[in-house]
Amino acid sequence: MKVDGIKPDIVCYTVALKGVIVEGDFGKADEVFDELLVLGLASDVYTYNVYVYGLYEQNSVEAGIKMIGSMEELGCKPNMITCNTILDALCKAGELSRMRELVRNMIDKGVEFNFRTYRIVLKGLVCKAMELMQKIIEKNVAPGAMAWEALLLSSGSKLSFSVTILAGYKLTQLDYWNSSLELVNGEPTSNSSI
Repeated sequence: MKVDGIKPDIVCYTVALKGVIVEGDFGKADEVFDELLVLGLASDVYTYNVYVYGLYEQNSVEAGIKMIGSMEELGCKPNMITCNTILDALCKAGELSRMRELVRNMIDKGVEFNFRTYRIVLKGLVCKAMELMQKIIEKNVAPGAMAWEALLLSSGSKLSFSVTILAGYKLTQLDYWNSSLELVNGEPTSNSSI
């Protein structure tokens, strides 16, 4: 990457790394990252965040998690952006237990949360709620007012407008106070009205 005898620094490599990731050339991104390591350039959290984002774009959750471990081994503490990127990847993969584990690690290591951190965690919880609602419907269990209300209140940006309207409509059609849930081995029964 040496041009006209000028030796690029970590900022140049970080910009180049971001550029090839934006272009979607992840093979080149790996080459650029490897080159900066071989040259002995001390990567900072900003460079790692760019690379972790590239791994996220490739759906390489495991590689991103390993990169956090590598960062720490090299004395570079992951920050909120690093963790949010991995949290988002875990959320997309539906791995709520691993999200919870990463959140605990963030707390233990003193990584601050921001609005995006909370939003990602809530999005993961809503996704799990949608999976449960789908199971309920597949078992021919009639979701009652309490279930539709919970779904409506948690809908946010995850649910489509039509699902939110459907939940609202169902609430107007059901008796909120007569809703109950029967579980057998942790699963809703066909006699349940949620």
